[in-house]
Amino acid sequence: MSEWTTERVINKISKPYPLVFPTTFDLLPLMSFQQVLDPDLSLHQFVGSVSISLGSKIDYFRTKDHDIEIGINTSNPRETGIKFNGEALTQKALWNEVLDNLGADFVELNTTLRIPIVKATPKSQFGLDSFWLVQKKRGNFTRSLRRRFGLYGINNAYLTMKNELKEKGMWKKNYQHKLRGVLKTTNAVGNDGKKLVPWENFLELPTNHRFPPAINELNDSLVTGKWWADCGVPVRLLGAANSFDVEAVIYMLKTRKILIAA
Repeated sequence: MSEWTTERVINKISKPYPLVFPTTFDLLPLMSFQQVLDPDLSLHQFVGSVSISLGSKIDYFRTKDHDIEIGINTSNPRETGIKFNGEALTQKALWNEVLDNLGADFVELNTTLRIPIVKATPKSQFGLDSFWLVQKKRGNFTRSLRRRFGLYGINNAYLTMKNELKEKGMWKKNYQHKLRGVLKTTNAVGNDGKKLVPWENFLELPTNHRFPPAINELNDSLVTGKWWADCGVPVRLLGAANSFDVEAVIYMLKTRKILIAA
């Protein structure tokens, strides 16, 4: 795999979002959901882990069709790493290629990093053909922040999605230990058809605690029609623990009207 991964290219062009930015969250990082709910979403880079059958051992190899790396060591003996970096590949195609190559050993595919390509909305004020988004998996910090700041009103995103999946008849017991975390958008660059454009060229920093319309328009367009996604408005926390100042950011989800730690 090339040293110059898509994430590194994007981070060379544009700095990651500042913490004061509202951002989008994908609340279902499992690819078993993604490849059904959003099959045509194109990916330029994907890093994750494949859960495999008990007793299975996967040796390192690359798939023939799209050069997906499978078999990278992880700390969990029931999991094996996976990497893809190249020309755009849909989530459904990636899922099928991993499934075809692992067969009966394949249990689940989880996302830790992805660079999705999202088509710009026709009404977009940005004049861009598409956006490349860096989305990274964030763990569940609900319990630690509840204790540290005494904020017991912070919701557990995992339990929220578990309840929503049950309501939709989509919950299975084997999701219990896999649906831990969310995908958070940490950077974005636009594509005007000729070159990549840093977010600084089409988004402005908030002024007087108000967010410019552009960031809200972008976030709203990214979650429209996706019940499993939401926009998060940052809330800064300041506290103390063991005589040290502690700072954290939690997010108010605009659609669900709940606070999450991610």
